[in-house]
Amino acid sequence: MNKHQNVHIIFSLSLFLLFVIGSFFVIAYEIRGYQMINQTCQNEDDLITPLAYLNTKIKAADNSDAIDTVIVDNITCLQIKTDQTKTYIYFDDGYLKELYITNDYSVDLKKGDKLFLLDNFYIEKNNRLFKFVVEKNDLQKQISINVHG
Repeated sequence: MNKHQNVHIIFSLSLFLLFVIGSFFVIAYEIRGYQMINQTCQNEDDLITPLAYLNTKIKAADNSDAIDTVIVDNITCLQIKTDQTKTYIYFDDGYLKELYITNDYSVDLKKGDKLFLLDNFYIEKNNRLFKFVVEKNDLQKQISINVHG
């Protein structure tokens, strides 16, 4: 009876050990999956946030005369004008930057505020349709915005 009881205990412990090892591998696999999903979401956020910011800025000043692209110091900028101010949004030194100035102030793009860290940023304008392309970590997103004005 004692030998039968020992075999039963060893068999039960072996099954429990197999369950623990299997659980460890399942958890390790799920951790890797979670990390990949989290990284994908972070990459998407890094691309969508600058585009959402640009969309908000343009929609807030939705007037065809107020929004244009200009070239300042060989940098293509989005210019948003009001009666008293100008806002320049542009890509410089790896950042999407914004410079907010009054109309009587001279433009110095080096003084712009850093908004978002990016690898690249493009602006295209076709009549009243603006196309913005952002790149970061070998990923690219774009948005097209029509100015109604």
